[in-house]
Amino acid sequence: MTLPDISMNGLYDAQVLIRARYLQNDYSVDTLLSLSPREFEYLIAKLYKSLGYNVQLTPPSNDGGKDVVAENQEIGRKERLFIECKRYKKNVGIEKARALVGSITHAKATKGVLIGAKGFTRATINFAKENPSVELIGGQELLHFLDENLGKNWFDLIPKYIKELKEDGNNH
Repeated sequence: MTLPDISMNGLYDAQVLIRARYLQNDYSVDTLLSLSPREFEYLIAKLYKSLGYNVQLTPPSNDGGKDVVAENQEIGRKERLFIECKRYKKNVGIEKARALVGSITHAKATKGVLIGAKGFTRATINFAKENPSVELIGGQELLHFLDENLGKNWFDLIPKYIKELKEDGNNH
C-alpha cells in the first residue's frame, strides 16, 4: 500500500515533532560525519540563514576557499562572511585557516568562519586567537550551536533544508 505524497509528508512531520518533543537528541560528531560534504554545507547554510543572514552556496568545486557566503545588510550589522566547511574525521589543520584568511583578505570579506565537524588542531586554535578575522566553530560547540538555532531535531530536517535552499536559488 502506498500513501499520497501529502500523507507521507504529514507522517514525516509528525515523526519529527515526536522526536523533538519526547526523544533525547543523541547527535554526536559522528552524526555530522555521516553527512556528505555537500549536505554538511547545506546544513551550515541553513544555520546561518536561521541567524538572519542571506546565504549563497558556492559551486561544489573551484569555490575559491569558501563554501557559503553569508551576508547581513542590516544597518549597524553589515557584514560579509566566507564560511569554509570541513567535514573531516580528524581535526582541521592550520593550512585551512591560513587559506581562509587569504580568501577573505583578497575578496575584502568581513570575516571568515571555519567549520570543523571534529574540531581543530592546537596550531589552528592558536592561529585563530591571533587573527580576529577568523572564527572557529567545531565539535561539541557546533552541535550545541545547531541545537540552539535549528532546534534539537535539525538532523531529521536536513532534506527539508536542502529543498528550501534550492528553491531559494542555492542550486549549485
